[in-house]
Amino acid sequence: MACGSDDSNAFSHDHFGSSNLFQVFEWDLEKNLISFIKEIENTSIKERNHGDPKKAESVSKLLKDIDIFVGYAMGPNIARIRKKFLPIISRIENIEDSLDSLRNLQDQVIDQLKDPDKPPYKVIKIH
Repeated sequence: MACGSDDSNAFSHDHFGSSNLFQVFEWDLEKNLISFIKEIENTSIKERNHGDPKKAESVSKLLKDIDIFVGYAMGPNIARIRKKFLPIISRIENIEDSLDSLRNLQDQVIDQLKDPDKPPYKVIKIH
């Protein structure tokens, strides 16, 4: 799972793919435990225009081993992202607090991820 941030504490208020960095977490869905793994600098290409498909492709390549994207805002590329990644939009700005709330949505996440042929995934929201 990757969270889009600009400061390692709160979600970026910009679109997920425009975050300065991505915090990567492992979510053991059986035990419902979330552990920080690493931080990745966002080296994806700059968006030439709003909803640039090359931007979506660049972010997807950078985070190719991730299955869940969590952000405060998702842009028009969410339609492309939903084909490969489960998007989660959080209205809780602090990443740690948001992930605590996300644990309560474990069943929804499992339901979405259990069938790899199911995409496009539905957007899950954390309030």
